[in-house]
Amino acid sequence: MQAGIDASGRKIFYSTEASPPLDIISKRPDLYGNTHRVGHDIMADWHSVLSMVDIASNLHEWAHNDTGDGRGGFFNDLE
Repeated sequence: MQAGIDASGRKIFYSTEASPPLDIISKRPDLYGNTHRVGHDIMADWHSVLSMVDIASNLHEWAHNDTGDGRGGFFNDLE
């Protein structure tokens, strides 16, 4: 996927949702994108916001900066 985005000559933000699993995506952001939506759409109330924080609270182990191998960094997208 990254090769196709690079070949376009444009800066594109690529986000994934659902699959493949986070442990696979995080290891190869050059193939799957640099961010992954972790849950539902946030609604305009605190319950919804706090629910998203709860969902994302155990996903920190997959977030990282560029490891220096040119694959890029990865973060969990809460919205």
